Amino acid sequence: MRRLGPLVRQGVLEIIRAKVPTVFLAFLVILAWGSLFLGSLTFESKAAVAVDLGITGTGFFAGILSILVTAEMLGRLVRPAVYPLLAEGTSRSALLLGRWAAAALCIALFSALAPAALLAAFRFLGLRSFNQSDLISAIVLLPQEAVLLSAVATFLLVLLPRAPAVAASFAYWAMAHLHYHPFRYGRIVKGTIGWVIYFAGYLFPDSEMYNPRLHSSFSLHLLFAPFLQTLIYVIVFLFLAHSRYARRDL
Repeated sequence: MRRLGPLVRQGVLEIIRAKVPTVFLAFLVILAWGSLFLGSLTFESKAAVAVDLGITGTGFFAGILSILVTAEMLGRLVRPAVYPLLAEGTSRSALLLGRWAAAALCIALFSALAPAALLAAFRFLGLRSFNQSDLISAIVLLPQEAVLLSAVATFLLVLLPRAPAVAASFAYWAMAHLHYHPFRYGRIVKGTIGWVIYFAGYLFPDSEMYNPRLHSSFSLHLLFAPFLQTLIYVIVFLFLAHSRYARRDL
């Protein structure tokens, strides 16, 4: 069995060759100056609006980056491109975990760098009166949500064809961030169906844990509760993905 290290290193190099860092830097420049420009057009504090727009933008960036990078890395597992690796003796388990680890590493890094770079940019541009704790919380929380979303997308990519899997990943991401979560309707619908819908909501991660605006300062809850949820669901979705990929015809 080929070791995971070379597979992870190869995956990271593929992501770099795909120009992801270049797109990341261009996005940050547009986001930082765009947030300041839109903030200056409002009647509220420029700093408050800029930070709010920055957090929203980095959240969108982390989610989109997570799904697209995962689709690029894991979508190839069901293509003829993996045949030479399998012929060399690389197991399906190592192939799946190695490519996912490479994707998750880059996703977590870029998702953390985005709010960190915005924090530095806002300070450099003289915005001293904004609430820095929101961006600091985003540095901790956004990478965890992005890695979890990557695990969900990995399971969908080995379960479905690539296009439906990517669409389902975006649908899950959008559903998880709806203001009125679909599973909350279980409290409205009466009878057995309502209870089924209500309890089904507990099978999915609580996306509100990753909302930086809900954490005004660092705490043990901020550090450990989202981390434990992320760890548990990542293990579950990777186990499901591995189980499906081990039986799938290539």
